[in-house]
Amino acid sequence: MAYEANVNSTNPTLFGILLDQSGSMEQSWAGNAGTRKDTALADIVNRLIADLAKNCLAGDVVRDRIHLCILGYGGSSSVGPAWDGDLKNHDVVPISEVYANPVESHVRHVDVPDGAGGLVPVAKEVKVWIRPQSHGQTPMAQAFDSASRIVEDWIGDPSCPDRTAKAFPPIVCNITDGEPDDKQRAIEASAQLRDLATQDGSVLLINIHVSATTAAPYAFPVEESDLPPSDEQAQFLYNVSSTLPDDLFETAQAAGLPVRQGSRLLIGNADAVSVIRLLNFATRASQASTPRS
Repeated sequence: MAYEANVNSTNPTLFGILLDQSGSMEQSWAGNAGTRKDTALADIVNRLIADLAKNCLAGDVVRDRIHLCILGYGGSSSVGPAWDGDLKNHDVVPISEVYANPVESHVRHVDVPDGAGGLVPVAKEVKVWIRPQSHGQTPMAQAFDSASRIVEDWIGDPSCPDRTAKAFPPIVCNITDGEPDDKQRAIEASAQLRDLATQDGSVLLINIHVSATTAAPYAFPVEESDLPPSDEQAQFLYNVSSTLPDDLFETAQAAGLPVRQGSRLLIGNADAVSVIRLLNFATRASQASTPRS
């Protein structure tokens, strides 16, 4: 058995997001003129961070069961940490430190059930850690290279000598809307990232593709024949995605993912619901048997 290591504050895991911040991310998402890809995805990532912190609560204390690495590629620099404010330039940050250092917070009114069949607006504090960016090219190969370096350093951290043996394998989610500047180099760099491992299993690389068009979505292909015909982007993403481990198959099904044995961890032309569902699976996969410490 693999992918079963306990995750707790003395034996954390690493969760990474590679966020495409190239110029095309300013386009609308799936033809919706009122929703920019960069803005909507930043909002999803910020909500994910808040949920992660909530899941790591023990009483009123956020326990460091998860360390976060969020890299942007494109944007204001070629590749680098997407944090701003006090976390700027930090490669890996424990979840408690992330939660304590948002770059801003604001109040948003959301509708919630009133218990009588209607809805009532409720003020909710929203914290922001990641701001949207969209300019430059798509240096995905460099992003995979940077992620490999960070993951390898984290696994082999000399201050945590048991991490190689005990840590749940890092999970890295790449969210993109386009092809990389250097496709062959990106394929090679992704393989290097996926080859990294702890004794509990190899790094999982998940790919999420979003589009400005309303093209038909595809999800969790097993064979190349499951991909949209003549879609070179889909073929590339298939090649750089991990296969769902058998040990996590039931976890994926329980999360509502339409997976099959041997599915690649890939969704394409995805809508917001699919993105959120896959990210939630990715963050919860390592917490299925997590002791509350």
